[in-house]
Parts: sequence; C-alpha cells; structure tokens
Amino acid sequence: GENGLFYKKTQELLSPYYQKIQEAINKVAKANDVDLVINNDSKLILYVSNIINLTDLVLQELNRTYAQQEQKFTKLRIAIFPLTETDPDAQKLQLGTRVQKSIFQAITGTANIELIGTGEVNKEISRRNLTSDKLFTETCQQIALALNSDYFIRGTIGTQGDEVNFTYELYRTATMEKLAEVQGKASNPRESLDIESIQKAKILIQQLQP
Repeated sequence: GENGLFYKKTQELLSPYYQKIQEAINKVAKANDVDLVINNDSKLILYVSNIINLTDLVLQELNRTYAQQEQKFTKLRIAIFPLTETDPDAQKLQLGTRVQKSIFQAITGTANIELIGTGEVNKEISRRNLTSDKLFTETCQQIALALNSDYFIRGTIGTQGDEVNFTYELYRTATMEKLAEVQGKASNPRESLDIESIQKAKILIQQLQP
C-alpha cells in the first residue's frame, strides 16, 4: 500500500526523474504555446490529434538535458612529464621526477580532471628510450597522444647553489597550444621545493577549471 516501505522507497528513487520529466514538459509546452497537456495513458481521452502530440518533443528535451549534464561532467585527461633538469646538480638529485610527483599530488582530486599515472607516463618514456633531457614539447605531445591525454604538463628545473628555479607549462595535446606557464623558485631542493612546487601546480591547473 501507499504506506508500505517498498512504495515509499520507490517514490523516493523515482521522484528526481519525475521532476525532470515535468520540467521538460513545462518547457516544451511553453515553447509551443500549449495551454493544456494531458497524459494519454489515463484512457479518459476519446480522441486526440497526433498533430498536438508532444511526446517526441518532450523526449528530445530530456535527451538534450542529459547530454548537457554528461558533457559537463566529462573528465579531462592530463599527463604529467618529469621536468627537464638543466644542470648536473638537478640531474644528480633527480629533481625532475621529484617535481613530477609533486604536481601529481597537487592536482589529485581536482574536479573534472583524470590524471594519468606517473608510472604509466614514465613507462612510455622508457619504452621509447628517452631521458628527461630529450622531453621536448613535440616529444611530450607524441607520448600524450599515445596515452589519449587531452592535456599535458612539462617544464624545466635547475639549480644555482642552494636555489632551485623551475617552470611549468600546460599544453593542449591535440594542437600543442600552450595554455599557461608558471615559474617558481625555492630556497633549497628539499622541503622548500616541495611546498613551492605544489603551490605553483595548483595555480597552473586553475586554467582548466570552469
């Protein structure tokens, strides 16, 4: 009956869909100057002309609404490459790979973004017998395309004494268009670099936020 648990649960689950259908009916009716919409399933109508049947129009509106919602929540795939180390000290400390992980950490959990694992990216780099000093923009684009990535992040990192300077670059994979560039500086290649690299990565990724 109407007070039963099954009935109540069914109403609770279907209520959002009924609301969407009602919204679509209202929108179609207003767009077509219709004053009255009747459910033909009631069996109370003896005659109705197909000319004023709005069923197909309502279904089209519902499909359009859900297509827009699906597009809205489509996640953007991003590949993050090790930064190119520009001097021997940076290479010795493997700062390029270290900052790659910092960028991944900073972006993880960002809405509408799906990160390709750093292990998967680095495996593809190794498969092509590449080193970080060979990760030019064109090379990164080729790997990003192979990984079905919508965007990719690359950059450079170098040391001057205890100071570390780095640059992040965000590209659209299909066109290799540079969308943003962020520069950072840390006072040492340890704790200070971790904090600064994460902060700059969050600034960079804001370029893709709605």
